Amino acid sequence: MAVDTDISPDGKKLTIKIKGRFDFGKHQEFRKAYERISKPDSVVVDLSDATYIDSSALGMLLMLRDHVGGDDSD
Repeated sequence: MAVDTDISPDGKKLTIKIKGRFDFGKHQEFRKAYERISKPDSVVVDLSDATYIDSSALGMLLMLRDHVGGDDSD
């Protein structure tokens, strides 16, 4: 699996780890990683194992930002 998720025991922190290419091919998998959790207090996107990031990946990160609160999120 190229998109791994980890939820803290209290459900307040979601970590999404991307492995390999982060491009449009990961769109559905990435979206499912955060939509299945009801508004965690914090989200960490770990790109340390990403080998490639394109403009659609940047768009997916913006969609995640909107999902967790948009301009009001930290």
